[in-house]
Amino acid sequence: MIGHTPEMGRAYENRAVVYTSAGESVDLSEHFRGQPLVLVMGGPSLLDEDLFALRESGVMTLGVNNSWAVFRPHLWCALDSPGNFLSQGWRDPRIMKFAPVGAYRRRLREKTKSGFRTLSLTAGRAPNTFFYKPASGFVPDTFFSSPVFCTGSHNRQRDATGIRGFRSSFLIALRLAVYLGFRDLYLIGADFRMPGSEEGPQYADGDTHEPRLVKHNNALYRALSRRMRALAPELIRRDVRLTNCTPRSGLEGVSHRPLRDVLEGILNPGPVGFPTAGYHEASGPRKPKEPEE
Repeated sequence: MIGHTPEMGRAYENRAVVYTSAGESVDLSEHFRGQPLVLVMGGPSLLDEDLFALRESGVMTLGVNNSWAVFRPHLWCALDSPGNFLSQGWRDPRIMKFAPVGAYRRRLREKTKSGFRTLSLTAGRAPNTFFYKPASGFVPDTFFSSPVFCTGSHNRQRDATGIRGFRSSFLIALRLAVYLGFRDLYLIGADFRMPGSEEGPQYADGDTHEPRLVKHNNALYRALSRRMRALAPELIRRDVRLTNCTPRSGLEGVSHRPLRDVLEGILNPGPVGFPTAGYHEASGPRKPKEPEE
């Protein structure tokens, strides 16, 4: 029996449950305790980052929505219907995926030359996929301790900050990151401002929106800035450091630092190429015996 440790106390405060594809509940609290994490959002600035350097850095990454069309992450999450996201990502067993429980039986889609076709494959059958329980009603004080994952608020619901409506996968990504034990978080592709389709790219993956949705998304980004300011005391209390590496981001209240500077301090090269002599010995390399006289 392992005795109580400070880490176990933090895991209890951070408690939540996710479910496997077999329907079994598991607790992944603090699973990646102490590791840094780069959150990969889908804004057009993602294309300006040195993604090769990020991939080679060995640093854990969490992709959101269709950002995996540009960069393959280690972890991934989404909020909307699974058919909105690339089926190739769902099929990739190297990506640990997190989706809402309501997506379990929903079928995936595949884009063809003539349009979209619905697949027999569901999110529940996709490899390396876990499911969380979403909830509405944003309350800063319980955002990181609730066993469900807050998405924001429904259109007719006013949250604790006075904002009505606006749900976002960004909130899921933030909650998931802290739940998994990451404390140093770095945002890329988090433009949090969307131009009209005639003014420039709207997403790194090339997707576009009509003016009505552009207006909605920009209002959502302003709401997220307010919610992030409200979450600031909780981030401090939980020793979570959030840094925005996105140049000219519209997200307010978060410190900025270029990704290249961040990677210099958190490189994790992995084991390939390092010498292994002596590791097979039970207690490391042994001293040779002295010759007998």
